[in-house]
Amino acid sequence: MATYKSGVFPSSYEILFPEQQEEACKMVEIALHAYAKQKDMPPAKLEIMKVKERSLFEECGKVYARFNFLVINDSDGTRTLFFAEVDFLNCKEEKDVYLCCPLEENDNGK
Repeated sequence: MATYKSGVFPSSYEILFPEQQEEACKMVEIALHAYAKQKDMPPAKLEIMKVKERSLFEECGKVYARFNFLVINDSDGTRTLFFAEVDFLNCKEEKDVYLCCPLEENDNGK
């Protein structure tokens, strides 16, 4: 498993996936939108502040991306760390999000 922190990606990853930054942002947006929909919240109330951690892993021929990202709730200003797992190669819509949820204080979300 490879982990890429604070927007720093190894050059080999950048060469293989030059659009990774834009694609990663889209994946996180799709995941957060899926979470908001599940909780009957307007997605506009939640704003992504920063993607803090990213990792990729392969299992049974599928590639998954995991993200830890900071979200601010525009209605009350609270900041919450979220976790999401998505289908890395095909994340185009909400059905490609396997999990998106806020992390608890005792979770190690870094």
